[in-house]
Amino acid sequence: MKTGSRNGFTIVELLIVIVVIAILAAITIVAYNGIQSRAQDSSVSSYLSQNSNLVHNAVTTAGTNYSPSSIINAGLMDIKPDNSKYRVVTCCANASDFTLAVETVDGKVFYAKNGMAAVRDDSLDAFLPCPGVSVGGAQTMYLNLPTQCAAENTTCTFSGTATLVYGHAATGRFNRLLNQTSPVPCTNGTFGDPAGGVGKACYVYPS
Repeated sequence: MKTGSRNGFTIVELLIVIVVIAILAAITIVAYNGIQSRAQDSSVSSYLSQNSNLVHNAVTTAGTNYSPSSIINAGLMDIKPDNSKYRVVTCCANASDFTLAVETVDGKVFYAKNGMAAVRDDSLDAFLPCPGVSVGGAQTMYLNLPTQCAAENTTCTFSGTATLVYGHAATGRFNRLLNQTSPVPCTNGTFGDPAGGVGKACYVYPS
């Protein structure tokens, strides 16, 4: 007796094919995301290294020290950070040392010191002076300082959750409060006095 030939696939076979395709797709997505993340990290490291070298070389050529005025003269303050990539970009300096630090919008923290290669350490707080290194007596300059939300002795209002920095932009002296959710008095009593004898202001970084 002649049996007929089988055409097509069984439901079990189709399910197996679908599962295999899904697994391959998941592997591809994970691999792509990893490549994309490494590319972004490389871009941030390059940004820090280039600008750290810019300051280091300018200061070395001028035979001066790592003061805020030297950094401004090196052109670092003219760099406009891409706020779609960086939540905060800071430069911290005293006479003998400086660091350039960033926190990306997805929470990665990188820093570079004295023209050396950038280091990533997500446990650090990029809003603090000189994250990752000890630079005594340093001043911190926020290179992507946002729009002022309040003058000294007034109240800063904002929506959602935010980090507030309070200080004097021209001298680079600031204190900060993390994860604020309600209006904050822009006063020495709230933040401490980061820059005595000069008028100060508050600035808001959305969290």
